[in-house]
Amino acid sequence: SDPYAQILARILGRPVDAVVRNAAAIDDPGGAATADEVARSDRFVNLFDLPAHQRVVLYVGQVMRGRGLRQLFEAISLVDDASLVVAGFGPDYERYQTIASALPHAHRIHFAGAVPPADIPEWTRGADVSAMPVQPDTLNHRFNTPTKLYDAMGVGVPVVASKLPGISPIVSETGCGVLCDPTDPADVARAIRDIIDAPADERIALRMRCLDAARTTYSWQRQAQELLRVYDELGV
Repeated sequence: SDPYAQILARILGRPVDAVVRNAAAIDDPGGAATADEVARSDRFVNLFDLPAHQRVVLYVGQVMRGRGLRQLFEAISLVDDASLVVAGFGPDYERYQTIASALPHAHRIHFAGAVPPADIPEWTRGADVSAMPVQPDTLNHRFNTPTKLYDAMGVGVPVVASKLPGISPIVSETGCGVLCDPTDPADVARAIRDIIDAPADERIALRMRCLDAARTTYSWQRQAQELLRVYDELGV
């Protein structure tokens, strides 16, 4: 990320030659997004037998401290007609399952288990929102840009993301989602509602904007060009 590059430049006493983002490889880089391409799939409606109209908020990634899961558990109770899907695994998986099961709205929180990396795009397509309320509790969390941000953009799914240096600039620049205070469940819920309660045409336009941003800038195909440029300059 750019913030990490600035930190490294200070530590090393020299400019960083390039920032190569861990973006997702996507289909048709450079092509314009269409409404059909960004339509939500029925993966989670079918997997968890949800009503067809149910809105789906997806958390995908490590199930562990610092990723905002407890805040998401509380936030989803403040959003009407919405379910939270936790897709991933980690050292605190069982602990978070226990926490969720004790909540009054436990029936709206679903655990999907580990997801093979190659399947993440198709899983993400089943969501209305990809939520990543990373907590500002470590240097890495504050300045890292999560791969899941690029994964969501690459399939046209808007994000609710932490207002942190490693994430905010990309979300603001591309308009691919809504930023929030990740420590405040009410603000996380507000950001989710800003997306899923918008009129249908605005939601479709937002999804298309996400995919367009990935295809023009934030795709692995585009990032690989920068990496190859560095290799060429090194004579590799």
